[in-house]
Amino acid sequence: MRFLRYHVLVLICASIWALPPSLSAQAAPAPHEVLRAMADDALSILTDRELSEQSRQHAFRGLLQRCFDIDAVSRFVLGRHWRQTSAEDRQAFKLLFEDYVVATYAVRLGQLDAKLFQVTGTRQLDRPREVLVTSEIQPPDAPRLKVDWRMHDHDGQWQITDVVIEGVSMVLAQRAEFASVIRNDGGVGGLIARLEAKTRHLSERRYAESR
Repeated sequence: MRFLRYHVLVLICASIWALPPSLSAQAAPAPHEVLRAMADDALSILTDRELSEQSRQHAFRGLLQRCFDIDAVSRFVLGRHWRQTSAEDRQAFKLLFEDYVVATYAVRLGQLDAKLFQVTGTRQLDRPREVLVTSEIQPPDAPRLKVDWRMHDHDGQWQITDVVIEGVSMVLAQRAEFASVIRNDGGVGGLIARLEAKTRHLSERRYAESR
């Protein structure tokens, strides 16, 4: 399975999963304000050179849990298999999916610069309490990337449910990827085993590189 096929898309997504405490204590800000603040806050935490690798992962996990609707995404990427899976396997998958994102992308966020990220607009979607926030990322020596963020109001907090980069949806791509593994590797149990092995390998490699 080509787990890193969409690494650029997910990397950008991960870079703005952080909701600063100052915002959470105020009246709910507009979605584009949340995204702008999240970009700055996430990168300031994850590029802090005084943090140990373990502390960096812990911080990133907290940002992910707070600002990305991992429950909704987990259900979507499993598709019809979610309903056919036991509660135990659902929980195992959700935790491993979260572990995979943390293991793969926390360290790489240091390569991003929040100053390259510009919010360009917001529009209401057909579903109630859902919006699409548009943005652009302009790397110094690469073409400009157009990134759309699907967000919904979950109990008064705007959370990300999908990222679309140059027309490619993260959750649709991941859903297709996982469906292929489920079909060819023994169902959801096979997918869980592959995620677990891949996450363990990434964690061991990163630990060795950090020593």
